[in-house]
Amino acid sequence: MSGSKTANGIFISEGLIRFRALCRWLGENPATLQLAEVRGKRWSFLDGDLPPDADRFDLCRIRISDSFGLLIYGGARLPADTIRNIRAVALRLYAFERYHSQDQLAAALAGKDDAALFTSADTVREVFCGREVHLRAIIEFSNICRRDCMYCGIRRQHRGVTRYRMNPEEIYRAARAAAELGYRTVVLQSGDECGYPLGELCTLIRRIKKDFSCAVTLSSGEKTFSEYRQLRESGTDRYLLKFETSDRALYRMLKPDSSYAQRFRCIRWLKQLHYQTGSGLLTGVPGQTDRILARDVCCLRSLDLDMVGIGPFIPHPGTPLGKEDPGDSLRALRAVALTRILCPDTHLPATTALATRDAPAREQALRCGANVIMPDLTPARYRQHYQIYPGKPQKGAPLGVRKSLEALIRAAGRTVGKDRGESIRMRRERGNG
Repeated sequence: MSGSKTANGIFISEGLIRFRALCRWLGENPATLQLAEVRGKRWSFLDGDLPPDADRFDLCRIRISDSFGLLIYGGARLPADTIRNIRAVALRLYAFERYHSQDQLAAALAGKDDAALFTSADTVREVFCGREVHLRAIIEFSNICRRDCMYCGIRRQHRGVTRYRMNPEEIYRAARAAAELGYRTVVLQSGDECGYPLGELCTLIRRIKKDFSCAVTLSSGEKTFSEYRQLRESGTDRYLLKFETSDRALYRMLKPDSSYAQRFRCIRWLKQLHYQTGSGLLTGVPGQTDRILARDVCCLRSLDLDMVGIGPFIPHPGTPLGKEDPGDSLRALRAVALTRILCPDTHLPATTALATRDAPAREQALRCGANVIMPDLTPARYRQHYQIYPGKPQKGAPLGVRKSLEALIRAAGRTVGKDRGESIRMRRERGNG
């Protein structure tokens, strides 16, 4: 049945394998599944088994898309959580059928059918992540960096930067302010090699964890395995380390003094140490094609990450790429949507870079797969000096920023998350939903 046709083409073998595994997973449950093509009110058999006494069973229909659905004979007897699991697996099957090959991904990135892509991504988000949007406070505690990335405004050789390093008490007070405003995650971000002694950073993280009921995410570049382990043992819950592109030649151009192999080695170390691990991409950088970006999205899927940040390239005038054209926000949104489809358990932020490039794009990201927003709570005296790219839109008092983001979330038909927004993948692996 690997050649079973649908209205959208041919189901790939992976999709049918998942469907048939789902049929077996029902085990002793008195229910039988069928895969169906939907055309209007007509549901046509594609794959599965028909019970010999089908007339005796109630029939439950689960519509996955305009052209695809499931028929469950005896579905009324199944627990509600089983029905939800069936729908989730079926939804992934449908998504894989439409967006699995690099040709399909590249076509979607080129804008073949944005309406269908964004609708599919939003449905996947609804099923796997729910309606909550998690707010996470960023504190940019140091702009000291040893790297010379060609696109970054705090690169080592940019002489126009006023360098700073917040002291531990300033960072602690900023974390306390975030907690008092209701943020359940604090993201401590810096340049690579931030200038902090490791022991001092570990002590600060322990203090924040002890005094505030929040998760701590660290984004501070490449470190040794031992350093990552010490930071994990100090209470760091999550670590964000972007690779920006999986294309080796493009990586060498963007990050000429960095090792491609070491960057991915560090990501593997983070996963090995049981961090909730995040990474991410730049879209629209010079030399990036739709096919390269399609491979990037596939790379994200293979890494099985807990969070992925995707934003458009915004040229900084103080960098070697400062005169290049900026990345298209719509293309970045397509990459967000495809990542949601291929990585349904991953937290995806509506990034500040999206809002910088195109103000309405942040809300649009919430409608095509995103479920996180990360506002900047860096003290004002330092914020102006942490300019990876120019033109960040966030201004005003932290309370006002929080209220405006809550209003944006409600306008998108979503709710503000009340918990720490832990890894969805890890929760599922532990059997907690």
